[in-house]
Amino acid sequence: MGCVNTDECISNAHTCVEWSDCTDTPGSYECTCRSGFEGVPTILCQNINECATRENDCHEFGYCVDNYGSFECYCLDGFRGSG
Repeated sequence: MGCVNTDECISNAHTCVEWSDCTDTPGSYECTCRSGFEGVPTILCQNINECATRENDCHEFGYCVDNYGSFECYCLDGFRGSG
């Protein structure tokens, strides 16, 4: 007979929370928060506010708007471009 690994990710037998990803490992699984989120992936993955933490690449004449898992840059009034 033998033993076969159970993929907890596919069978939904894992404890990964919303905004996290499940990765199957031999005999178990791992949870990781998705890009743009932080926390304990079996308890809570929360949005990183890249605008508040200055972890963005918006232009000095642009401004940052946070969204779930990412951010967007816009130009200030009187400027144009991608921000």
